[in-house]
Amino acid sequence: IEPTDIGITALALVFLTATTVYVSKFSLPVLESGFGILGYGYLLQLLDELALGPEYVENLGIPGLKLFGLVIILVGFVRTRTRLRSDIEQRERRERMLERQNERLETLAAIVSHDLRNPLGIAQSYLDFAESEGKTEDFETVRNALDRADRMIANLSTLAEAETVVSDPEPVKIADIATDAWTTTETEAAELAVVAPDDWTVEC
Repeated sequence: IEPTDIGITALALVFLTATTVYVSKFSLPVLESGFGILGYGYLLQLLDELALGPEYVENLGIPGLKLFGLVIILVGFVRTRTRLRSDIEQRERRERMLERQNERLETLAAIVSHDLRNPLGIAQSYLDFAESEGKTEDFETVRNALDRADRMIANLSTLAEAETVVSDPEPVKIADIATDAWTTTETEAAELAVVAPDDWTVEC
């Protein structure tokens, strides 16, 4: 028996044992099994070389065992490649979902910081008027502005939970939109006259 052959077999066994332990950390059972079987084949070969000599290797079926281990390793690499591709696709989907969520949060921040301040500002102004003069129409304006703010908050909650910024749009009359927006604007003595036909709508 050549000491060089025994040394090469021993090194191969150590390498395969370390590889099997390393692969086991990544939950890759097929690769782990393949390296384990191949390592077992080299272990039998080493024992055979130490005890009986290389002429008995063929009788123990060690080459077939090693070949089987190599096949399992090949299958494991193919499955690992498929798994890595799937993991990458899932990560990309998560990144796109996070981007959409960030866009929705930015939209919510813009609405809260700008649009929601309008009805609340109107309510505060007319509340001051009502406290000083006690006019019924001032209280009504405050009530309308607060109702508008309440609807906006409800819409914000829906927007925050939606998968997309706009979902299930439906036709809304332009005249209704203009009238609704007018109630949240400080118009002083100005008056609103909507001349848009009823069939003028937008999807929103």
